[in-house]
Amino acid sequence: MAKADKFDRAMRLISACHFDNANMKGGGGACIPAALSVRDFLRELGFNAHAAPVALRLSTAKPGQVPRELMVGSRDLIGEATGPGWDGHLVVTCRGMLIDPSFGQCRRPWWSSIPDIAVVGLIDRRFRPLVTSASGKTYPMIARVGGETDGVEFEAVWVSTPKNTEWKLAPAASPERWRPMVDELLEEFRK
Repeated sequence: MAKADKFDRAMRLISACHFDNANMKGGGGACIPAALSVRDFLRELGFNAHAAPVALRLSTAKPGQVPRELMVGSRDLIGEATGPGWDGHLVVTCRGMLIDPSFGQCRRPWWSSIPDIAVVGLIDRRFRPLVTSASGKTYPMIARVGGETDGVEFEAVWVSTPKNTEWKLAPAASPERWRPMVDELLEEFRK
């Protein structure tokens, strides 16, 4: 099978999955085991996949209504003190794509049609806009998707936070939390 065909097949399998991390062994830390499952599945197929910590911002605006916004892993960006647990969001990058296997957990009534898994092209490094945090730090925007439907604007933006590596110490990063999903994906791929 050609590498491009192999990647397309892998992405179809990933996109058809529902990473129900709340029911995975140990619970909590949803994005970490989901991203590590995808990363290792792609690696076992021979692709150069990487787990990438990001901050995610979703927003929507409809004329005559209050704009809605959700930020994940972004306390530093907006100047809030960190709380308990890891303040971040973990995605996978591979072959010029950003894969967010826990994107659907951001679903809310005002953007109820978002997919369970987001697959978005990475912005070329030469053209990545910088986002400045409340503390003056700058972060590159690595992916963006947006549009307008029936007068409602929607946008999702992923900002790279490469120094935010505390996810590696989180209980959710333990292999028993995500390895079974890698094995299931590999088994399905080989059918």
